[in-house]
Amino acid sequence: MKRVLYIEDSITLVKIVKTFLEENGYEVTTVDNYEDAVKLIDENDYDVIVSDIILRGINRTGYDIVKYFRKNKSEETPVIVTSTRGGRGVVVASKMSGANHFLQKPFDPEDLLNIINEEINK
Repeated sequence: MKRVLYIEDSITLVKIVKTFLEENGYEVTTVDNYEDAVKLIDENDYDVIVSDIILRGINRTGYDIVKYFRKNKSEETPVIVTSTRGGRGVVVASKMSGANHFLQKPFDPEDLLNIINEEINK
């Protein structure tokens, strides 16, 4: 079973996305902040990372998680960042941080699933 680390602080969105991905054959671990995400990244291997840009906790963002993951864990594992903020600047910042994709909220969980499947099957 493919493993997804989903970093998101919206409880409602976590429930929707986690349930949907699990129903489609993924094992999903969720956290809502930088510190817990880094701990899980250090202790586990994931097939995909999905992270919101704005997170709870210290002044760290989803971009910081992507940079940490790329530096300390994997250059190849797909990373998808999400945010309610959109626009060219956010997309460019996402790519510059090392993310493979940016998905603007609100999004259809099916769209996220399609991106995950596409990335895993490359």
